[in-house]
Amino acid sequence: MPDLTKIINLDNLNQFFNTLKTDFLDVLVPTSRKINNKALTSDITLSAADVNAVPTADLGVAGGVATLDANGKVDSSQWPASVDDIIEAPSASQFPVQGESNKIYVALDTNLTYRWGGTAYVEISPSLALGNTHSTAFYGDYGEAAYNHSQLVGSQGQLRNPHNVNLADLGYAEATSAEIAAIFS
Repeated sequence: MPDLTKIINLDNLNQFFNTLKTDFLDVLVPTSRKINNKALTSDITLSAADVNAVPTADLGVAGGVATLDANGKVDSSQWPASVDDIIEAPSASQFPVQGESNKIYVALDTNLTYRWGGTAYVEISPSLALGNTHSTAFYGDYGEAAYNHSQLVGSQGQLRNPHNVNLADLGYAEATSAEIAAIFS
């Protein structure tokens, strides 16, 4: 059985607490310190404003901050109306007769974009559309075929002359090996 003759009086308990507080608690986290002007004398709660965070009530609402969907993109429901108003048609000739302002019209046959100017459609950024379009450039696959044809390589690893064109066909005289060597000596 423990010895019950030792009794701790209140003065001894206060002295022990003060020693513990002075030697350990005040050293680890002094109560004179503050976080966002809130003293560390007890548990504190920081608000979104205390840490410059966006309040939850401001997420995904008008005048607030847009949120991201599962793919990490802003959902179209949070876009301004002018960004979401894109109308696609097979060609510009199939746009509505009367267009609407704040809408973007895309002609799928040329990939050109237009806006309604009040009386007519106006191309937003006139530019050369590359690829398979008759109106702005030769067919992209024709260009690729021409390039590939020009790069044909013979059995010795040199570029071939697939049409057997010689300098005389181009209006130039052919030089002999001696004439070429004389140029470089």
